[in-house]
Amino acid sequence: MRSGYDNYQGIWGNPFYDNQFAEIDDRVFVRKTYQAADALVSIGPVDPLEIPKSCPARFYEDGTVEIPYTGQPFDAGKFKVVKDNWSHEHCCVCQFSIQPGHSFWVNAAGSMLCDECHDHYIKADERG
Repeated sequence: MRSGYDNYQGIWGNPFYDNQFAEIDDRVFVRKTYQAADALVSIGPVDPLEIPKSCPARFYEDGTVEIPYTGQPFDAGKFKVVKDNWSHEHCCVCQFSIQPGHSFWVNAAGSMLCDECHDHYIKADERG
């Protein structure tokens, strides 16, 4: 299933989105299909300063946090593993929510593009 917004009026040519794309240094992308992944979910509130800034995380109003689980060690008193709980990612340009079954593009640095942004920015560069 293709990812991206159907109506891009207001996105293409908008400096905000163009600047988001301009921040991506590695322009070599590989197409994949998104699948939900396991996540560490906090049992209670967690101080956001305890989560490394380099770690993708979702912080919730009640103070809990969710982190992708890739087999890393964790404090079982603070977190539990929940299967397939990391349910989506976002296109780094337009913020489209990439859900299980969606195709998307990713580079070695982990930057993700929806199909529409990939077509607009990367394929346009390839066409010259």
